[in-house]
Amino acid sequence: MTHNQTLYEDDRYTGKSYGYVRMLYTEFPCLAVIGIKVKDNTVLFGPDRDRMLQPGEVIIFVFTSFEYREE
Repeated sequence: MTHNQTLYEDDRYTGKSYGYVRMLYTEFPCLAVIGIKVKDNTVLFGPDRDRMLQPGEVIIFVFTSFEYREE
């Protein structure tokens, strides 16, 4: 992937009380899940920064390396 990653909806997270979650996979060699900073309902980080969050929307970024695998 490049730095122009595309966001997609992960169906595993649909239908939850908080709405839906978008997963973002990047090329960085680490694995972590971080929440996104939001001020006055506006995204402050990532490809969607400055976009207004929609009602019930949650965005989570997942940073993972290509070497990661489930045991």
